[in-house]
Amino acid sequence: METNQTSGAPLCRLVLFLFCLGVLGTLVGGGYYLAVELPAREGSDLQPPDNAANLMCKKCLFNCNYDPNPVECWSHCDLAC
Repeated sequence: METNQTSGAPLCRLVLFLFCLGVLGTLVGGGYYLAVELPAREGSDLQPPDNAANLMCKKCLFNCNYDPNPVECWSHCDLAC
């Protein structure tokens, strides 16, 4: 009878070890996310895309099509671009 009780102990220890390993992996992954990934994502949100000026110029020129004086509007867009 005693051999049955001792044979269950290694399985219990294995399950406990795997549970602790999973908790440790979750903590390490969460720490990495908070320390590395989140600041990098927040920093990249502050930088405009490389083609942001080009998009603004296209929007400005498109809006000039509906302006009462498009020539003057185009000159303002050329100065801005």
